[in-house]
Amino acid sequence: MWKEVEVYRTWLHIDLEKRPCRGKTSKGILKWLGDEAEKIMKKFMSKRKSSIDQSPYKFILASSMYPTSKTLLMHFNEQKNWLNDEELYEGISTIIADVLLACFTNLPRVIRMKCHHNAIEKRGDSIRIAAQLLSKSRRILNILKARPLPNIDQDSMAYIDKWRALRKSQIPDDYASSWETQPSSASGNESIVNINLQ
Repeated sequence: MWKEVEVYRTWLHIDLEKRPCRGKTSKGILKWLGDEAEKIMKKFMSKRKSSIDQSPYKFILASSMYPTSKTLLMHFNEQKNWLNDEELYEGISTIIADVLLACFTNLPRVIRMKCHHNAIEKRGDSIRIAAQLLSKSRRILNILKARPLPNIDQDSMAYIDKWRALRKSQIPDDYASSWETQPSSASGNESIVNINLQ
């Protein structure tokens, strides 16, 4: 995704230089990105399930952008003054950090799930993938073991919205952020973090 944005100046095959985001404020661009993501999600949801499976990349990006932009807009609209670009960047960075933290704390669970595949013919491939994932994430797992995690159960760690809903006071100082947002209002729309190495 970063290559698409930085090199080709596109996002989900939308030309960012030709579209109406040029010359807009950061608030306008954020709203536009959220609206575009919502359109893509609605388009995918209206099709049969098989269509969604054919383009998971586009669907995942859109389903991540939509709640992220809505959460940011909701939070910033509650402020007296709209934040400047630097403060907006800080807010976006915090959301990205929350997503990464959810991914990293979910690694042990993903590795265990890969090792316990039900189908015997797929078990060898699953264990190979789990071993690759373990070797690539060993340093991350060691860092996680050395730090206290928030008071959240293992099953909830797979849900980004569960992380977003934690109060700042519940998060240990090592993970606390200076920027606090309201939890996403989409209660049944939680995203499950899944890591795939194939």
